[in-house]
Amino acid sequence: ASAMHALRSEGPSSPAWHEAQRDVARSLFGLYPFQGEPLPEGFGNRKNARLRAAVAFIHEHAAEPLTVADIADAAGLSVRGLQESFQRELNATPMNYLREVRLRHAHSDLLKADPDVTTVAEIASTWGFGHMGRFSHEYFNQFGEYPKRTLRR
Repeated sequence: ASAMHALRSEGPSSPAWHEAQRDVARSLFGLYPFQGEPLPEGFGNRKNARLRAAVAFIHEHAAEPLTVADIADAAGLSVRGLQESFQRELNATPMNYLREVRLRHAHSDLLKADPDVTTVAEIASTWGFGHMGRFSHEYFNQFGEYPKRTLRR
């Protein structure tokens, strides 16, 4: 109750207010399945508009065959500029980021799929994974279980 009183009296510009908003958002995000990637603090700055465009392009086209050049073109950046932006702001390469997005989509699809109707290979292929052994290894590293086990849940 005293925390709520402090939030009301300090208003939306206080650090406590922002921390409370962050806590509520984290709690709500935990209730829903993956819908996108969290972005780092300050990611909404104008200087990152092209990087935001690249991230949006990756999310919108994750199931399609993509190259670094495709992503750079969509964002209006050179390949090198895209790579530098990703490394600086997201601590990842564009292709690693794309792989993470695809893995999360595959994970979500595996959780929803009927194991009597769908196979791991079908879902992996949908998200651009052509080598099942590599997909299984990367999936295990990301989620701590093999995709076949996720499908059977």
